[in-house]
Order: sequence, then C-alpha cells, then structure tokens
Amino acid sequence: MMNFIGEYQVSNESVEALLDYWETNKTTATPGKSGGVVNSFVKESMDLELIPESFPASLEVYAKDLGHAMGQYKEEYLYCDQGKQSWLIREPLIIQHYEAGWGYKVFHCENSGGSVKNIQRHLVFMTYLNTIPPEEGGGTEFFYQGSYDAVAGKTLIWPATWTHTHKGIISPTREKKIITGWYSYNTFV
Repeated sequence: MMNFIGEYQVSNESVEALLDYWETNKTTATPGKSGGVVNSFVKESMDLELIPESFPASLEVYAKDLGHAMGQYKEEYLYCDQGKQSWLIREPLIIQHYEAGWGYKVFHCENSGGSVKNIQRHLVFMTYLNTIPPEEGGGTEFFYQGSYDAVAGKTLIWPATWTHTHKGIISPTREKKIITGWYSYNTFV
C-alpha cells in the first residue's frame, strides 16, 4: 500500500556541506518557531534559514541531490505533478538543530494554520544530517504511516496536508540536525 512518503539518499558531500554551513553560521540561528511564534512546549530548536534566491555555492551539491530526489518522487507519484499549477521552493529552507531532549513535540502538518503561505504548500522535504540509533529516538513519527529513523543523508518527501500529520521522536541523549523545506504552488487560486 502506498503511503506517499518517498525515501531517498543524498550524497555524503551534501550532508558535509550542510553541516559545515551550520558550523560556520550557527551564531545567527534563532529559536525555532511554530505558527510564527516561539513556543518551547511545541517546538524546541535553533533554526538557520537559507534563502533559495541566495543559496550559497557550497550548497549547490545539496540542491542538485534534492532535485534528483524530487525527480524520482514525481516518477513514483505521477499525479503529484500532472494537471497542477506550477510549484517550486518559495520559502527559506531551514537547518534545524535539536539538543538532546529537544524536538518538534506535537503532531502537526505543514499546510495548517490558515495563512496563505502555509495553504500554498504542496510537498515537504526533510533530510537528516546525522544518524541516531533507533533505540535513542531522533526519527520522525507519522500519525498514519509509522516512523522513520534518523540516518544521515536520508531524505523524505511527502504531501503537506493532514494525511501526513507527524512529529519528531525526541532523543533524550543525542542532538539531531535536519534541513527541511517546502515545495509550494506558485500562485494561490
């Protein structure tokens, strides 16, 4: 049975470039937000935004790997792309750093909240930047589809809607790093 979660692998070069970028720029990270506000009962992280229009050259390898993963997703789930208006990455990508015990603690979906920006979200992508043994948490739990372990380079792509409600699996012992973002419709109708 299809669950519409694509699982792909980006290169070690992509992961290392993203981790290097985090290390170089982490002093500019800000507390993670949910619904536009900081609320550590919902989400506890430090977030570093990457603007698509000014993507650093050092991260082009990730952009290429992500594009390849999206191409595979469109081949597997043909109708995600047919008969639809155009969609692309319009919002900043976010490198998220979670200390041990931190995480996105509540079930949510990516196009909820009622804002035009959120409603326009079509697909979500997330790449794990470090591996955490499954018995120590760190993965992602989907309410209807089950759980995925945190493995460096594993990239998940899924629909942004309520059918893919999810939350982080908190690791009490390990830090976790991911990069995430959204493919959104180009115009709202």
